[in-house]
Amino acid sequence: VLKTYITAYGDQEVIIARAPGRVDLLGSHTDYHQGYVLPMALDKDTVIVAGKRRDQKIILASTDDHFPLAEFVLEAEIPRSERGNWENYVKAGAQAYIRSYGQDQINGMNAVVAGHSPYSVPLAAGLSSSSALVVSATVALGHLNEITMEPKLFARFCGEAEWYVGTRGGFMDHLTSILSQRGH
Repeated sequence: VLKTYITAYGDQEVIIARAPGRVDLLGSHTDYHQGYVLPMALDKDTVIVAGKRRDQKIILASTDDHFPLAEFVLEAEIPRSERGNWENYVKAGAQAYIRSYGQDQINGMNAVVAGHSPYSVPLAAGLSSSSALVVSATVALGHLNEITMEPKLFARFCGEAEWYVGTRGGFMDHLTSILSQRGH
């Protein structure tokens, strides 16, 4: 992934952000209905290598050829791409930061997403690949802009950010991705 990043954007200081997918051991689709859940983070994740830009553009590449190069500008209201487009999940976190911190406070990023087998969260398998993308992209953009939040607050921030794509889910996926610990 780092080699892909250097080829696309040149050699610069980068950060690596990752977010695991999750599986429900108990309570599928009950988190947003105030029911009990017992999720567990997976050893499959979404990894992003990202570097800071000085402007307000986000440029996205992927190691998976199914996801074309994408770019968008950080503005007060970031227009959504067509439903199901992978860049909407990155736009979600960016839009949330702009609404919380202001458009002038957020710089863009160059990013490469590692989203292919055998290590990544399988797509459309009910294992929260979309939430893992939201979380990893939001972690990367926040880190590059020196924004920090308490983990539970950040999980809620990411969950509400994902509403941007039209999904009105709960926060279980994001809490699991951010707070899970090995052996617990």
